[in-house]
Amino acid sequence: MLIKVYKEKVLLKDDQDNTIAGIDFPQTQTGICEISDIYSERKLADNVREKLMSLAVNQVRKNGWKVVPNSTQIQTWFNTHPGDRDLVASVVPESEGYQTAADHIEKPPMISERAKTEAKNTSRGIMRIFQNLSGLAMFCVFILFMYFGVYVNGGMQVVLNVINGLVSFDNLVLTGAMALFAVFTLIEIFWTLSRKKVTKDGVTEKVDVGRGLLAFILIIIFYYGLQYAVDRYGMNNNVLQQANLYFLQVPLMIYFAMGGAVLSLIRKLFGRK
Repeated sequence: MLIKVYKEKVLLKDDQDNTIAGIDFPQTQTGICEISDIYSERKLADNVREKLMSLAVNQVRKNGWKVVPNSTQIQTWFNTHPGDRDLVASVVPESEGYQTAADHIEKPPMISERAKTEAKNTSRGIMRIFQNLSGLAMFCVFILFMYFGVYVNGGMQVVLNVINGLVSFDNLVLTGAMALFAVFTLIEIFWTLSRKKVTKDGVTEKVDVGRGLLAFILIIIFYYGLQYAVDRYGMNNNVLQQANLYFLQVPLMIYFAMGGAVLSLIRKLFGRK
């Protein structure tokens, strides 16, 4: 199931895009809307009703409107959510049956629920920035390798030798390694920027779970493992000597991998919260 938020309503949809439940909050006069109840075709779990109402109130706040709670249920909701009571219209039209909506709403305590919600949204926004930076770090690893390792340092010539029929064990190993590294980092750019669909209490959300961390760790292990092999065995091994040029002599690549790993670890630890 998915929840869709519109300017004047929030709808709970099934996988076939059929409406299961929703909340309407049409604007009845300038800057004032009404919420009467949560309608549904079947009984909803309390946490799903809570999610729908919270999203509706958040949208009302984004619209810059005030709310007229036109049912006891909605009034009770505002009474149990002090951080959102500032949205309740202080004056209600006489036709609604009572003069002031504020008479039905308790005064908020010092600690604001809305402040907690805003802090949570801010945290998610920061994690989204970290995710984009992680994807950028992987993109930089790919570009630096393709430009310096493959183009500037001569890796392309090895590939051309294989294409032109100059096949040798060294050329095949190096070409395969470069192709694998290039494809791996290219795929990981998109994987790092993706989010996992998580369904909780009937509501599906896309959550950043720190994708890309393992890829950055593998790149770091590969880099320092190859460096160790070159230092110890490279003098008499042509493959390692050339691999040193194509992989190790790439400026800044390892630093982008380290930075991406740190960002992804932070996302993995705090992204769900």
